[in-house]
Amino acid sequence: MVARQAWTYASAPGQIVRAAHQPSSDITCVRFSLNSQNMVSRGGDGTLKLWDLRSFKAPVRSADGLPCNHGTTQCCYGPGEKYILTGTSAEAKDRNGSLVVLHADSLDVLAEIAVDGSVVGVQWHPGINQIFAGCGGRTGGCVRTFYDPKLSTKGAVVAASRAPRTINTDFMQLAAPTIYNPNALPMYRDESMPGRPVGKKRRLELEAEKRKYQPAGSSMAKGVGTGGRLGATGGTLLTAHVLAQQGGLANFKEEDARAAFLQHADKEDVFSRFTAAYEKTQGPTVFAAEEEDEEDAGE
Repeated sequence: MVARQAWTYASAPGQIVRAAHQPSSDITCVRFSLNSQNMVSRGGDGTLKLWDLRSFKAPVRSADGLPCNHGTTQCCYGPGEKYILTGTSAEAKDRNGSLVVLHADSLDVLAEIAVDGSVVGVQWHPGINQIFAGCGGRTGGCVRTFYDPKLSTKGAVVAASRAPRTINTDFMQLAAPTIYNPNALPMYRDESMPGRPVGKKRRLELEAEKRKYQPAGSSMAKGVGTGGRLGATGGTLLTAHVLAQQGGLANFKEEDARAAFLQHADKEDVFSRFTAAYEKTQGPTVFAAEEEDEEDAGE
């Protein structure tokens, strides 16, 4: 029988610093140095702090005046861990955020580049020596790339060094086709669609167009069949007479079937003319034998 397993979770922290940043504010990002001795924390209180893990009680350095309105604002070390990179948020619609470069030991601001919107995500790629910043606002966002033509390699440098593509004029250049929206032109507009309101001007135009194809009142035909109506001449039309008599056909529901057969009983000579062709080939007539009633058979 398999014994019941007992699971333990070793999640107790080794070091804790209470009130590392201003109370009720978020810590948006934490980065460790490669030497495992220093740590950088970015707070929603507009500060960036440098910590020494060997004496993890108070920050070694602190940089203020870095607005942070987003809970995912990042910070990172640069190549060689000589610089620290972070972004700031735009505090109003008419203001912009910025990309800030600080010294890794003293946290002094070395460079600040204004960017449209707020800077949230930052990354300094050590291989190609280029900075990527994710920035934006309420209307949209984008990723901006910063590089040095002499110190950076590959990446955006390759794309920026290419000459613009030339247009080949050997082939005929066709103009861009004009696309018309359906029902934009009056000739293709369907005014009879249900639910579509028709203006007074358009309604008058439709009525005038219908009257254009109608004959004038003085040229209207008179006499027999006036207006295409049956019986317009007092019931003397042949069509009206045929319809009234139902085509001269008798109603089969009122006809006696027995009388209909007996009226042809004395017309054997008439039918013989139609059946004379079968006298030599027709066999003898065979009728069904009469069956005795059950009462006669029992006696």
